[in-house]
Amino acid sequence: MEGQEALKERLKILRESGLIEDHTAEQTDKIISLVCAGEKVPDMEKLEIFTTHIAMAIQRIRRGELEQPLAKEVLEDLKEEASFGEAKRLVQQICETAGVDFPQVERDYLMVHLCNLMM
Repeated sequence: MEGQEALKERLKILRESGLIEDHTAEQTDKIISLVCAGEKVPDMEKLEIFTTHIAMAIQRIRRGELEQPLAKEVLEDLKEEASFGEAKRLVQQICETAGVDFPQVERDYLMVHLCNLMM
């Protein structure tokens, strides 16, 4: 996919700045490849935001840090999105691909980002 080099550069900057570790960058790169393998080409700006989010989420998990849960209303609204089913399937694939045990809170945030990415 055109633009993936920009995403790799984003990961390089996050690594060089000490925000993420090499392992996190590698796992994030696998996830981005998975997301970009779909039929619909994601919006590059949204994909850049997603890339940063997923990298930081993996790093938080590796450090044992917990994110604040989403409001129940946000989760309920999310279920009404046309892309909810596809996003849910992709979250499962991401969890398998990343080799990271994403807590439910992080899975919820992934759903938000993926639904946004698929709009």
